[in-house]
Amino acid sequence: GCIGVDRFRGSRVSSLALLLLHLGGRHCDRWSMRPTWPRFLALPVLCLLALPLGLRGAPGALDSGFGDGGTLGAPLGGTANAVASLSDGRIVVGGSFGVARLLEDGSPDASFGAGGQVTISLSTNQTASVGALVLQPDGKLVVSVGNALVRLLASGALDPGFGQDGFSVEPAGSNRSDVITALMLQPDGRLIASGFTSLGGGVAFLVVRLDRKSV
Repeated sequence: GCIGVDRFRGSRVSSLALLLLHLGGRHCDRWSMRPTWPRFLALPVLCLLALPLGLRGAPGALDSGFGDGGTLGAPLGGTANAVASLSDGRIVVGGSFGVARLLEDGSPDASFGAGGQVTISLSTNQTASVGALVLQPDGKLVVSVGNALVRLLASGALDPGFGQDGFSVEPAGSNRSDVITALMLQPDGRLIASGFTSLGGGVAFLVVRLDRKSV
């Protein structure tokens, strides 16, 4: 028996169907082929190719298994400025709310901070906004808050072995205001921070590198 492909003529999968059958067999007539591979393998693959893109999960479509139909925002509030992913699928988000760690489905990770969230304060009256973050191979998390860097343990607690009680402040100097907006960890373990500095009414770019001993 031959497997006819007349049904695929003129469709968007006709070329794929013909190619698939050609790779697996020889011509029987102009529009059909006799496969040398088992028919039970050819037909399911052809059916899969004929499925609408919506049924196969089109690239770029929202992931319905995350948050509310693929989006998440209300539980955190405020604005999100940075995001990173752990190897196990969990997600770390930084923003005006501090730092939050989410499970793969978007629900809060209760093993991080208080109910999945950590707030960072540079003063007793203000929750600082996180501008950037980077994950270290050992699971520790470095985040930027203005011109300061903060390192958290995997539990969300401040890392006392980093800077002073978990804080490392980039010295701005007189009449100068620095803001760190991006972080990167070099292969050798040193930390690169970049952003901008305001000095004398002008703005210039800023790049800072921390020594390995600091990280």
